[in-house]
Amino acid sequence: MGECEVCGRRAVELARTGRRIWLGCPRCHRTWNVGAEDYHDAAGDVAAQKVHESQAPMSFIRGYLIAVLTVVLALILRMLLRPLLGDASPFLLFTPAVAISALYGGIGPGVLATASARASAAISSSDRPENLLSRNGIV
Repeated sequence: MGECEVCGRRAVELARTGRRIWLGCPRCHRTWNVGAEDYHDAAGDVAAQKVHESQAPMSFIRGYLIAVLTVVLALILRMLLRPLLGDASPFLLFTPAVAISALYGGIGPGVLATASARASAAISSSDRPENLLSRNGIV
């Protein structure tokens, strides 16, 4: 498992998650992945194994916390820049917030960030509450 099936050279570890390890051959550039519980480093590099074990996966709560905080930060920035931007491009500053949330937290926090960014953009771009629904095409 630690050697390339094509050229027989020792594989190097490219990336690691909690469940999978991606390996690659430096000679023929073939890549493959194996289960983390099935992989045993042939060199017996105990220090590298301990470093990987100490890197805990991001907690469930942390992903959602990042989603909420990035959208709140984007909303604050949007409100500060409202005199310059007006009602043009209400989603402009929320796009990086959604991308960061999805990147660090996964699909759940990404969806939460998308929904809260949509609501925040609708609320922050409306001048009057009665225009909120008609302006955004809901009614």
